[in-house]
Amino acid sequence: MKIIVCLLAGFIICSASLVFAKDAARAVSRGNKLYKENKFDQALELYDEAIMDKPDSVIVNFNKGAAYFKKEDFSAAIISFEKALLSEDKLLESRTSYNIGNAKYALGKLKENTDPASCANLLGQALDYYKRALDLNPQDEDAKFNHELVEEELKAVLDKLKARKDQQAKEEESTDKKEDKTGSQSQNGKEGRSEAPRENKEAESKSEEGQEKKESKADSQTEEGREKEEAPGKQQQGAQKEEPAQGARDSKEMSQAEARMLLEGYNQQAMPVGQVKDKEKSYSRSTDKDW
Repeated sequence: MKIIVCLLAGFIICSASLVFAKDAARAVSRGNKLYKENKFDQALELYDEAIMDKPDSVIVNFNKGAAYFKKEDFSAAIISFEKALLSEDKLLESRTSYNIGNAKYALGKLKENTDPASCANLLGQALDYYKRALDLNPQDEDAKFNHELVEEELKAVLDKLKARKDQQAKEEESTDKKEDKTGSQSQNGKEGRSEAPRENKEAESKSEEGQEKKESKADSQTEEGREKEEAPGKQQQGAQKEEPAQGARDSKEMSQAEARMLLEGYNQQAMPVGQVKDKEKSYSRSTDKDW
């Protein structure tokens, strides 16, 4: 990629600062010579001397930016080039915009693998500066070429970013599915473990019921055995109990005999009553006779 450098030593100065302008001009001239010899650090020192005399000089800032670019200090180059944009010279402004585009592009390429998003952002800014250079100078073939080149590279970076995001989305979706599956299996495991005690409890309950039935059956058999053993004794007791019952019947028969005796005695004692009745009858008959 081509970089444009304005190796200019002349300045537009006023007569009041003629001495200082000569010193700055000499510094710039010496700096340009060192620049051509690829002695960029020494050239920068001379450019800095000139800046002390003319801080707002677009020419010194332009050449200083070019030296930083050759040192691959693209951030410092952009700062110096941006100060050169203050020029009222449209051709110099166009060249400065072109150089800023180159610096933005180079800085973006350094981040292509480590930070693709920042790379895409810087390439987009480079395109804007190339377009500005073309607007100021439509005949600038270098700006046109670089604009087309960076436009294609920006598209490639954006496609790569999209593919990476899609891959991340798929991985996240796959991870979420695995987590959901794991969580579901874990939940099923917990439910299975929770059902096991219930089954154990049911088994224990059934076992207890069976034990109770066995105990109840055993008690019933024991009771039947006891009843069988006690049956002869009960029969004897029944026989003993029946004897008083017979006596009771005898006593009832005695009472009937006594009753008959009492009745006979009563009849004997009642005879005078019958005689009274008879006397009454005889009395009434004697009355009939008299009458």
